[in-house]
Amino acid sequence: MIGIFLPPLDVSKLKYVLNFIKILDKAENQSKVIILVYKENISLLENEITYLPINSFDFNKYYSRILGYAGKIISPLSFREYEMAIKKFGIKFAIFPAPPADIINCKIPYATSIQSMGHRLNPELSETSQEGLWEGRENIISTLCKNAKILFIDSEIGKEYLKFYYNRKSEIIVLPHSLPDSLNITVTKDEQFAILNKFGISKRFLFYPAQLWPHKNHVRILEALRYLKEKGLDLQLVFTGSSNAIRKKYNVDLILKRIALDSKIEDDLIITGYVNDLEMKTLYLNALAMIMPQLIPEPCIPIVEAMGFNCPVITSNLQGLKEQVGDSGVLVDPYDVYSIANGINLLLDDQERGRFIKLGSNRYNSIKNELQLIFSDIEDNIISRLNFAKHD
Repeated sequence: MIGIFLPPLDVSKLKYVLNFIKILDKAENQSKVIILVYKENISLLENEITYLPINSFDFNKYYSRILGYAGKIISPLSFREYEMAIKKFGIKFAIFPAPPADIINCKIPYATSIQSMGHRLNPELSETSQEGLWEGRENIISTLCKNAKILFIDSEIGKEYLKFYYNRKSEIIVLPHSLPDSLNITVTKDEQFAILNKFGISKRFLFYPAQLWPHKNHVRILEALRYLKEKGLDLQLVFTGSSNAIRKKYNVDLILKRIALDSKIEDDLIITGYVNDLEMKTLYLNALAMIMPQLIPEPCIPIVEAMGFNCPVITSNLQGLKEQVGDSGVLVDPYDVYSIANGINLLLDDQERGRFIKLGSNRYNSIKNELQLIFSDIEDNIISRLNFAKHD
């Protein structure tokens, strides 16, 4: 049996892990693959999974207390839940879409993903290196490279980063980002109007679906907007930034609000907080562009989402990002406010915007076709691992 072990889920993580699940969610795999998830998250998956069985693997409170006491003496507690599930369900090969912190304790063959190497690519950033983050991320990626049978990475450039920074025994499979199934929904014109009105959007706007991390570069986008307004151009910025913990730790929203207030453009800075799928799709469908000039040179899910919804993309002229968009997005220097402003200004021309919409749509369709072939190869690879494990 193959076990897909899902971490405690929030909406952002759910979109990512469904990439893995849909590869194997077929009738012929019902007796070969099982999804194991924390009990409180089962409801998040029930409408997303068609064929594969879903089970919870967290302990009851009584047994958790017993193991918690023993764990103080013997070993960390958290991976014991996985160990018990592996034994209970007869798991021979495990898939961890997001690796547990103590995955070093896994005794069976497994596949997992490396979602970011930002600590290596941008060690100067506080969110990649402070408070032991650099050491923690380095330790877990080094462990994965040594022990995992398969490592999933989101791009060819990510694969090259992995080869450069780490000694590996693992097979590396490139699994690009795709449009989440959760956004394949219909939003009526009336619903769109109500959503835009709810957020106070009353003019052309740029959309940035990202947490308010410093590396996401929100401040320079706002400075670019201020510059454009001085030139007589009238736009709004719509940022999501739903995590209160991130906002409190890095104070990016306070910086943004202060700049907007001092510049008398506070009505054109909109920070929505959490948005649901209907709201997310509405913002993509109505935005002048999705803008993502982030500083870490790695591909991002919103770029694919935007191209899939005919929303032009403005992103960083950095490795990883420029390979993801090809010639279908506007590339800017993320450290240069004027470059960002010029990228925005380019899309104010309807003809140029239309050209980038068409290029982005073609790019998205190419990615979709490529993914179908990749998914088929990955399924064959994973199932063959199960067959090998049966003979070990």
